Amino acid sequence: MKRSVLVVDDERIVRESLCERLELEGHYAIGAEDAEAALAILRDESIHIVVIDVNLPGMNGLDLLKRAIEISPGTSAVIMTGHGNVRDAVAAIQSGAEDYLQKPFEMEEMKIVLERIARKQAITDENVELKRRLREIYGFEGIIGRSAAMRRVFERATAVAKSDANVLIDGETGSGKDLIARAIYKESARRDKPFVKVDCAALPETLLESELFGHERGAFTGATRAQTGRFEQADGGVVFLDEIGNLSPATQAKLLNVIQDRQFTRLGGERRINVDIRLISATNLDLEKTVSEGKFREDLFYRLNVVPITIPSLRDRREDIPLLADAFIDRFCRENNRTNPGITAEAMELLCAYDWPGNVRELENAIERTVILSGGGKIGAADLPARVSARSAPASAPRSSIPADMPLKKAVEGFEAAMISSLLRELGGSRDKTSRRLGVTRVTLYNKMKKYGLLDNDE
Repeated sequence: MKRSVLVVDDERIVRESLCERLELEGHYAIGAEDAEAALAILRDESIHIVVIDVNLPGMNGLDLLKRAIEISPGTSAVIMTGHGNVRDAVAAIQSGAEDYLQKPFEMEEMKIVLERIARKQAITDENVELKRRLREIYGFEGIIGRSAAMRRVFERATAVAKSDANVLIDGETGSGKDLIARAIYKESARRDKPFVKVDCAALPETLLESELFGHERGAFTGATRAQTGRFEQADGGVVFLDEIGNLSPATQAKLLNVIQDRQFTRLGGERRINVDIRLISATNLDLEKTVSEGKFREDLFYRLNVVPITIPSLRDRREDIPLLADAFIDRFCRENNRTNPGITAEAMELLCAYDWPGNVRELENAIERTVILSGGGKIGAADLPARVSARSAPASAPRSSIPADMPLKKAVEGFEAAMISSLLRELGGSRDKTSRRLGVTRVTLYNKMKKYGLLDNDE
């Protein structure tokens, strides 16, 4: 494996001899007599490996090693030390050198060291290229999407991941806000610290405060022992506040104080606790509208909304549906020990035509059910859920045109699923309002949503 090698040694005979031997091995070799010349070459040329003599005039080899790594992080280094100089060898490895050679050494020794480094660099290069190709297909941290809308999301998420700024992600239910939040965390400098998620809509107000801030023993009835909150548990890492728009005014005020002071007090406590956290928040509400209505604090909104990211609905990126569908079919076939049968063009056309009010989560649910219930052959239109195969209308209204050859029961189910989806979307996901509009009980509505795959995965 041929590499570009920079040899840094103030002894001209040694330097030129090494360069000559490296050229004979097929490498591109260049020499430098001191640190200054070596740094100039590293700035101007792409060097795979730098071989440095520890004893250089002016800046010594160990200091040059550190500067070389700063200037050219992708360059690997080998230090040449005097015979028996273990201290310099150890210092070199601790400073980032890949290996060391004790003078005098045989050329075969250097050949072995360089080949090992070359193999390691080749693997690294392959991984970088593979990640690039995967990102072209799967976008950001394995999130599938090639549409222009999702590429914009990935670009912003990649940029903000490198900072410590608070992020506010908005998008419809099921659009993938949680995935983007986790991807930002995995790409950030806090990736090795905790990622703590809090679903603000899932907990009643009386429990949410304790969940976030913790409590001392005796803080309330049933508090038999002290408990740390999510902010303490996430110290050094990331707190992901999902459905932030559901916070009460009192909790909003306390959260604002945490953001401003990086301190809080447990319920029933007096001691101020310091935390180092990054906040990522998500909502399916129009928070700016909520602020204008006086339901959400304006100062908290601006603290959370340092970098906004909007996740498009699936109907606004239909070109991603075939990619997502193929990925889900493959995954659920593997999970259920089935051979991937593929999907017909007609079935894929139906998937792309449907508006997916539940977004990616609804598509995932539909594909899982289809894979499990299908007979094992290629997935066709008849295998899809009724609401999809009935070619239900855009979310604004159920489709009135029903194929003439469709069985009555399937047509009715498709119409019913489309109507429920339409009303849920129109009424902001409120099941109370939807059940009243339809003239059914909440239990009936829940059962129908379950039947048609309109529930969240965890319900």
